[in-house]
Amino acid sequence: MGVLLELGRVLGLLQDFSQANRVFTRLLKISDRKNQPILLAKIAELSQDFVDQTVAGSAFARAATHGSVDLLAKYAEFELKHRNNEKARNLVERALEANPKYPYALLIKARLLREGGCASEALQLLENISDSGDIPSRVKAAYEKGQILDLLGDYDSAYNAFLEAKKPLMTYRQKAIHIRQLSRETFNEIAQCLTQRQVDRWRSEQLDRGGSSYNIALLGGHPRSGTTLLEQILMSHSAVNSTDETENFNIFAYSRVMNKTSERNALKAFDSLSNAAGARLRTDYLRAVRRSLVKEGDFEYWIDKNPSLTAIAPLLLRILPEIKFIVVNRDPRDVILSCFMQCFYPLDTIPANYLTLADAADEYCGVIRNWKTFAAFLGDSVCEVNYGDIVHDLPSVSRRVLSFMGLDWSPDVLRFNELSKDRIVRSKTAFDVTRNIHSNSIGRWKNYEKHFGPAIDKLIPVMD
Repeated sequence: MGVLLELGRVLGLLQDFSQANRVFTRLLKISDRKNQPILLAKIAELSQDFVDQTVAGSAFARAATHGSVDLLAKYAEFELKHRNNEKARNLVERALEANPKYPYALLIKARLLREGGCASEALQLLENISDSGDIPSRVKAAYEKGQILDLLGDYDSAYNAFLEAKKPLMTYRQKAIHIRQLSRETFNEIAQCLTQRQVDRWRSEQLDRGGSSYNIALLGGHPRSGTTLLEQILMSHSAVNSTDETENFNIFAYSRVMNKTSERNALKAFDSLSNAAGARLRTDYLRAVRRSLVKEGDFEYWIDKNPSLTAIAPLLLRILPEIKFIVVNRDPRDVILSCFMQCFYPLDTIPANYLTLADAADEYCGVIRNWKTFAAFLGDSVCEVNYGDIVHDLPSVSRRVLSFMGLDWSPDVLRFNELSKDRIVRSKTAFDVTRNIHSNSIGRWKNYEKHFGPAIDKLIPVMD
């Protein structure tokens, strides 16, 4: 059973969704009927990482017919993530009818209340999640409590709630910092070894492009800098489509290169690619991007929105000489506060570096220092945008970015919040990007200034 589950997961991550579905269907056919609800729940959990969320939605819907309270709550969370709030509300009510004190169902109901503007009621509900609840419920409830207290202007209590949320996660901190440091060493090597001659050669080398040159850009920056907002604005243009924080480059290019060479220096490994090998990587990566595009149909311009690739941006140039780079910058103090406040659970290596403000500052500096080195070599293929300018003067910023992309301006970009309501947004800011643009997040760090401590000094070298 475990082998088939893993096979289905891998096929889904490789974007062979039909084959993944066949594997999961076969698994269900050969399994004991009484075990099917558990299997369906596992399939739903695993397939949430797929770009295509159809498999996860179908598995959740089938499993929910068996009435497990935990499953109903997780299905509600899935629907809430996809902004199907009414469906999520109905699922939560079903769960709470079966068990009125079930922590995870109370948590999802609190989120629904917060998003519906009932912050005080949501806060009261969270008090009913006892300390005896499971760790995921306690962690997520404390983060949710922090978000609500922040909305209510009780910043000291909000900060303490975030600290409470992080307590069970601190055991992972040192290991995660060590692992991330190894990655930073790779990124630093790229920054230290990259030369203008190398960049110019990559641009001039004629990879076999199958007769096509693509209009494509990486939309990057540090996480929580405003990339999701700009993505939704640009995608409101009729000529633009986007992928949303996929693993396409890592799966179809980076890992393939690094797994087939003894060379540990990523820059040297990519630089030594033959034209034929580079062309194969290019073809596979672009095919994956096409499959991952949010909107259906043919579009003139593709965006790979992926802040995590900012730290290795030049490597994309090796297989895509025509690629452009759109990077969003934001006040670093607001960025690291936003990272600190965000609930990343289960914890991954990068979010584990946001457990303290000082750690988040170290992570930010590492990414941005390297990006600034890269940008100096990339010349007119770079367009940098300030988050504050997006908020205060969207017409001018959108004109500048679209002109950089070679596209005419469209008034539709000013209606991005309306046009994005039916799109799947993988980022945790999915709820925010459907609201009218606002300046609430600008200067937010000042509410927590006394808690920043050494983080402020760490950020000085990257403050513009």
